[in-house]
Amino acid sequence: MTGHEVSDAVDASIDEQPAAWALHRAVTTAALAEIDQRQAHHPTCALCGQRALKLDKLGLCSKVSEPHKKWRAETRAELATGRRR
Repeated sequence: MTGHEVSDAVDASIDEQPAAWALHRAVTTAALAEIDQRQAHHPTCALCGQRALKLDKLGLCSKVSEPHKKWRAETRAELATGRRR
């Protein structure tokens, strides 16, 4: 969806929103659409789906959340025992 298409879709819903919120919503929606277009070619994390400039050897982004730590530890263990290739 292009920025113009997003803008048109937002314009169609402006009548249902207060004027100030509609303006901010339109600007935010257009900016997010532009960001999505610019980042569309970036790889995504195998666990959380976040786009990243670079993934680690296990296919994960740079997050250090508990699920990411657990995935890394389990995958390294599987690689060490030969259960995962």
